[in-house]
Amino acid sequence: MRKDPEIQGNDSQTWTVKSRKKRFENSWLAIFEETTRLPNHKDFVFTIAHASNWVSIMPITKEGNFLLVEQYRPAWKTTSLEFPAGKIEGKESPNQAAIREMQEETGYIPGTLQFLYKARPVTWTTQWVYAFLAKNLEFSPRMADESEFITTVEVKPSEFERLVREERIVELQTIALFYYFTRAHDHTL
Repeated sequence: MRKDPEIQGNDSQTWTVKSRKKRFENSWLAIFEETTRLPNHKDFVFTIAHASNWVSIMPITKEGNFLLVEQYRPAWKTTSLEFPAGKIEGKESPNQAAIREMQEETGYIPGTLQFLYKARPVTWTTQWVYAFLAKNLEFSPRMADESEFITTVEVKPSEFERLVREERIVELQTIALFYYFTRAHDHTL
C-alpha cells in the first residue's frame, strides 16, 4: 500500500478524544458525540453510532441460485431484497448467529457454513459485519422475529446485477458480498 507523503496526521496517536457524550440509546444502538483533537490541533465533533455486530449470509441453493429475503425497511419506506442478515445476540458466536438468522429469515439452515470476511459496514459506526457463504441448505421451520414480515425469494446469479441496476437490491452489504464472492474469488455458481 502506498501512502501519499503530502497527507499527514493519519497516525491514531495524533487523534485524541477529549470528551464523549451519549445523545441517544435504545436496544439497537447508542449515539455519541465525541470531541476530538485533530492532527492540526483543532477540535472537531464526530457523531458515532455504537451498534451490535452482525452477520450477513449468502445462501446458495443446490441449483446454484441465491436465497434472498424481501422485507420492508422503515427508513427507506419500501421493501428491500437482500441476503439474510441480523445482529449477533448475547454471547453468540458469529457462526451461531448466522445459523439462527438463516432459520429465522429463510426457513433453512446451512449444512455447510463458510466464513468469508469481516468488515466495517459504514464509517460512522463501531460495528463489524461477518460475512458467510451457506450451502447444502436444509429445511427448518421459519421462526421470524415479531417485527419481521419476510418473503424468501430465489434469484438466479444472472439476474442479480439487473436487480441492482433496477434498485430492487440496494443494501450495500448484499451487493458487497455478491461481488466479493463472484469477482474476487472468481467463483462460478
